[in-house]
Amino acid sequence: MDKNKCLKSLQSTEYKLWLTELKHKVASSQQKAVVKVNAELLTLCGQLGNNLLPNWFKSLGGTTFKLPSVEVLAQLGDDHE
Repeated sequence: MDKNKCLKSLQSTEYKLWLTELKHKVASSQQKAVVKVNAELLTLCGQLGNNLLPNWFKSLGGTTFKLPSVEVLAQLGDDHE
């Protein structure tokens, strides 16, 4: 094998290895981002629950009885159902 073919083969192998490592790093970063987003959403849901229920119970003094989720969905619109 001549010198140029050897260099091209080596570069090609190194490039493929680099590309594979890059793909793994991107996938790993995406997974970490998903975990962080899910953690934030869980925190938000917990905060909503802690704030929503006490306020809902305070508002039960009237004659109407609605579930908080129905009221919240009505405020957000159809695209959040």
